[in-house]
Amino acid sequence: MLRLALVRPATFDPAAQRLTSSSAMIAMDLLLDGLTSIDVDSGRAVPELAASWQVSDDGLRWRFDLDRAGDDGRPLVTAADVKWTLDRIAAVGDQSISGSSLASVVGYDELAAGGETVGLAGVEVVRPDRLVIRLSEPFAALPALLAHPTFGILPEGGEEALPEAPGAWSSSRFVVDEMTDDRLVLDATDRFEGVVDGVEIRWVDDEAEAAALVTDGAVDLAPAGAGLVGVGEQEIVGPAASTVFFGMNLADGALADPALRRAIVQAVNREGLSADLFGDAAIAVAGLIPEPGRDVCGDNCTFDPDVSTQLLEFVFGDEEPPTIRIDFVEGDDREQALAEGLAVSLRVVGIPAELAPATVTELEDRIAAGEHQLFRFGWVSGYADEQSWLDSLFRSDGPDNVFNLVDDGIDEMLDELARTEAPPERRERAETLEREILGTYVVLPLLARQHVMAASADVDGVILRSDGTFDVELVAVD
Repeated sequence: MLRLALVRPATFDPAAQRLTSSSAMIAMDLLLDGLTSIDVDSGRAVPELAASWQVSDDGLRWRFDLDRAGDDGRPLVTAADVKWTLDRIAAVGDQSISGSSLASVVGYDELAAGGETVGLAGVEVVRPDRLVIRLSEPFAALPALLAHPTFGILPEGGEEALPEAPGAWSSSRFVVDEMTDDRLVLDATDRFEGVVDGVEIRWVDDEAEAAALVTDGAVDLAPAGAGLVGVGEQEIVGPAASTVFFGMNLADGALADPALRRAIVQAVNREGLSADLFGDAAIAVAGLIPEPGRDVCGDNCTFDPDVSTQLLEFVFGDEEPPTIRIDFVEGDDREQALAEGLAVSLRVVGIPAELAPATVTELEDRIAAGEHQLFRFGWVSGYADEQSWLDSLFRSDGPDNVFNLVDDGIDEMLDELARTEAPPERRERAETLEREILGTYVVLPLLARQHVMAASADVDGVILRSDGTFDVELVAVD
């Protein structure tokens, strides 16, 4: 039995989970399976509840055939279950990253807008074990999206059981044996091909309590948040969960000149700030897709205050550059220190800077009103693919394009990435696109926070995915 300590989610609704919560992602992954899953070795989508899928030559029609490994050769879930699940996620619209990720599905706009529209017109039940998804534009990352824990398949109409009782759910490799306010015991089914016979989850209030249970020997594994690094007998570090950067609003006249934006980027010692303020709780990044040791920025992000000074002299001559306002979230000492360090860096090269602290709501309101300048922003990947770090943020009409970046060339490159299926080619196209975006100097990349698990010495085989989950079938406990 694998013993976990997880922060209990407020709801067992997969579509309502916080993507930044490793505990929530792990819990949903254990309770519900998706059409696909992410292979921990390749990082790419593989079949799960779907036995296979096919895509048309134009990339607009996807057919998923469901696994018929249930009793009497029946599918484990039906196509109607899948459609019901996707419909309810899409109905949330841009209120969630998961909902807005379905924007390319035919009928999304009508459903997300509310009104009398019922269901996604582009999701069609062909027969109990076959589903067709029609898209308005190519989206090669669809299988990766459907692997995310927020896309776990619920039985049609299963919403009534969501608040308290997942015992009737049938799409997981586990069944609920016992569930109390502080404990959940899952038994492995015949579908499970691992060596542990089940999972016992201890529900806790926060990650510090979860990590303490690992230290005390009460559990084998638990997520370790920022500041909890090194609490277990062993530490398992996974891919980056989220990024923090400062963006620039191109609609603000002060930041219209790309030379000034480049001067800002090259005035900041990104690695120094990250190490001084966050230590082992974060890693400095040199790109938009966060991976340790990966440098896509190159000269675009190199800390070089002399270059910054030369750019300012070229653009402004003897005149003083405009004052740059730094918008950031108040109430956190490290956020305050980060903004102050940024302001000092700008002043050293001759750029006047002032701090503009705000609550989360106030900062969101500033951004919505277009009143932001150099602003603190964070991003969480909604699925395990390069496109999730780029498309929504940097497409000219992207729902999260808070930079007011409008660039037809970048849009065309995003379209090409969305059409490309082969992993090596996707990787190459994404990196070229990333360099193009960084060359606009709308982003000052800073740091990323990785998924970290505290583990006892008895645990082996835990390999974390980009959403914080892991393949339990690979795990062994001595």
